Amino acid sequence: MKSLGIGALIFNVCAAFFSFVIGGWVAGEIAGILRSEPAMLHGAIVWLVAVPLLVAAAALGAANFLGGWYAGLAGTPSWAPSTAPFVRPEPPGAPASADELAAYRAQQTKYTENLRQWNEDTPRATRNAALGAITALLIGLIGSVIGGWLASGEPMTFTYYRTRRAFHST
Repeated sequence: MKSLGIGALIFNVCAAFFSFVIGGWVAGEIAGILRSEPAMLHGAIVWLVAVPLLVAAAALGAANFLGGWYAGLAGTPSWAPSTAPFVRPEPPGAPASADELAAYRAQQTKYTENLRQWNEDTPRATRNAALGAITALLIGLIGSVIGGWLASGEPMTFTYYRTRRAFHST
């Protein structure tokens, strides 16, 4: 998270939001819905259809192509090693010199430090990736509902319902 720039963050938030706004708007326009409630429901259905597709694409390895936020949907692939990404130093043989033993101890100390750091950072990185993915999905849900509302053509105010007239005449 420390290396994430503010520009990248803004771009990812906007991309997650506006891609679903467009999807909700397209669904509402294609259906030709004139009321905001069914149009927003269609926008939410667009989100419901897109989420399993995003999860399937992430599981197949395309999470990085979807944006940095969706990388948390993938998890650890089954073919990835479950061990640390560091190579344990080989112990020297029996006729090792003092210099070789000192070098081995230094390599072992560095390996132990790297392993400790990896064990501390991995849970945090996993948590941050999962939080980023769920945030992107929820921002997408908001965007798809707003896109459906835009497609209905009704004014986007909460007080509009007080003055709305019925479609049929009496």
